Amino acid sequence: MSNTDLELYELTSERFADFALDQMDERERTAARFTFEGNEFTGAVLGFGSSFSEDGTHTGHMPGFPPASRVRCSACRWADVVIFRAAVGDADTSMYAVMSMGKSAIPGEGTRVRQAWTEEAFSVLEALYVNKPGQETEDGEVTAPAARRIPMPNAIAFRYAAYIDAGIRTVLEEWDDAVPNYKRKETTERY
Repeated sequence: MSNTDLELYELTSERFADFALDQMDERERTAARFTFEGNEFTGAVLGFGSSFSEDGTHTGHMPGFPPASRVRCSACRWADVVIFRAAVGDADTSMYAVMSMGKSAIPGEGTRVRQAWTEEAFSVLEALYVNKPGQETEDGEVTAPAARRIPMPNAIAFRYAAYIDAGIRTVLEEWDDAVPNYKRKETTERY
């Protein structure tokens, strides 16, 4: 089967998110073609995590009205994180790709994507950290310093990827305490 025969998915689409989530239930990952901002690559989804509210619960605002810009509502704004093993250039070269996508269902707000491409499994873990800003009082006094952390969707994607990829599994074994662990009710086998 040639690469052009593989299914094509736009990374920011709901169709891709459904595909990636379905892949997490499979022991073998399906090769596919992916496109983002006019660039196309072939690979397999190793890990996927999302903060999307599956039950549609709105928090911090009334449904039917958009939340304020700083309000966290995972039915309106959420993050999808995906880790790929992707072919780059010639078919003999592959890299890890980490895509963090901030999504929104609010009119006028778009999707933000942060990408990291690396040959090193440890760099995949590094790409999953986010900077949490320090907290300030109304007077501008800092009450808590800035910190780096791994959000739960990122941790879930990394743990799924470790289930499939030996390099990422080795990094997880060494850095397990740094990666939050959430066990879903349906399964305790993978993360």
